[in-house]
Amino acid sequence: NLSFWIAVQRYREFFLQENVKQEALASLGRDIVNEFIVDDAPHAVNIDSDKRDELEALTESDFTAESFNDTEKEIVRLLESNFLGTFQEKKTNEQEDSTQQTRMLRKIVSISSLSALSMSSSPSMTSLEAL
Repeated sequence: NLSFWIAVQRYREFFLQENVKQEALASLGRDIVNEFIVDDAPHAVNIDSDKRDELEALTESDFTAESFNDTEKEIVRLLESNFLGTFQEKKTNEQEDSTQQTRMLRKIVSISSLSALSMSSSPSMTSLEAL
């Protein structure tokens, strides 16, 4: 998905250059469609079928700077949700780890307190025996 977004940014930059022939733009646009949009594309992006059909049907004269705008928005939305979902999942896992560490620390403190009490009530035990 990120590769698609980068390709579209380059396409748009190329489109804005002066003296660029429509054939060159169409060729670059067609390359993006073949690389990311068609059903058997090597790096197919996950877009709805209507957008896929619309982009596949573009002819040489149909390619414009805005040809990929809707698809780009959809991909950016997916990238954001994937990133946010990963971030939220990581945060949840970290909170669970923190909770487990807190429980473990409480157990250690509790055991240490019991050991200290036990040592003070039994003066014959050495420090090593208490551990």
